[in-house]
Amino acid sequence: MENTINTNTPDEAVKNINNYYPAIYFLCAGLGSLAVGSALKMFGKNQMGSVISKFTMPLIAVGLYKTLKNISPTENTEQTNQNVEQIEKE
Repeated sequence: MENTINTNTPDEAVKNINNYYPAIYFLCAGLGSLAVGSALKMFGKNQMGSVISKFTMPLIAVGLYKTLKNISPTENTEQTNQNVEQIEKE
């Protein structure tokens, strides 16, 4: 397991965490916080439900960003160019 906490700089810690956790974890956490927040509001705990529900949008946004980043055309183009260069060298 990779050490994500004890790093030299804060930037390394963020990169390690972003690489370590897949996008589906963030999407599920966002949907889970929405469900828990809604359930708490239904049962009369409005303040606690609001606090939990505030985490929904940031978690879903991070999950979508990571998902879209993995399928971006610029990365695919760069990878294709690298593959073509490797084939030409051989």
